[in-house]
Amino acid sequence: MDAELYSFTHANQDTHMIFGMDTTTEEGRKLFEKEYLALAECAPEVLDKNAIVYPHEVHKKINSEPHFQRLWKTYQTYTLKEKAKEAVEAGKVSNEDMVAAGKFLGAKGSQMSVANYIYTKAGLRPALEQDEGYLATDRVMTAIGMTKDLINLNCAEDPENQFWSTVNTNFVLTEEGMKENLAIMITDPNNRMKVEAIMEGRAGYLEEESTKSLAA
Repeated sequence: MDAELYSFTHANQDTHMIFGMDTTTEEGRKLFEKEYLALAECAPEVLDKNAIVYPHEVHKKINSEPHFQRLWKTYQTYTLKEKAKEAVEAGKVSNEDMVAAGKFLGAKGSQMSVANYIYTKAGLRPALEQDEGYLATDRVMTAIGMTKDLINLNCAEDPENQFWSTVNTNFVLTEEGMKENLAIMITDPNNRMKVEAIMEGRAGYLEEESTKSLAA
């Protein structure tokens, strides 16, 4: 019992605080806030009193299965590209900046690397701070709202993971949203069939297909 309750290995680390009130109502939110702030007062090193998230606003945890994570990264990259296009159309940033940002981020197909941008933004790669590609990328990120609380160097989470977590939060990415965009993201029918297998939890199907190909 002790292992299940207190062990970092066995205990449930994903359970959010539930005080038993309906936070979709104003009354429930006030009660939740009261309890949350009381706990934050007792343990400020664990809870930030300015970072209240009501239970009904907590997003469903993203599937950590490797095949699904690769698909999710495709969805995140697709979303960033679409938001950049929308910013250009709205006149918030130039098309030239969007193109330069794509080159700086190595955006090819469904792939994108944000490492150079993230570490330069954090001041860890000063040599790139005046690079035109970096400056264009920063203008694009500002235009799509990817600036506030982008990364925290005092956090144990990797800066790149922090960036992609912010993408999930800022643009409210969900599995349902990914399903709706599949036809646009994945145009090849065969690849789409494999993607649907992943989303339905049939990743083993891909392993079988790979085994058959190797055997042939």
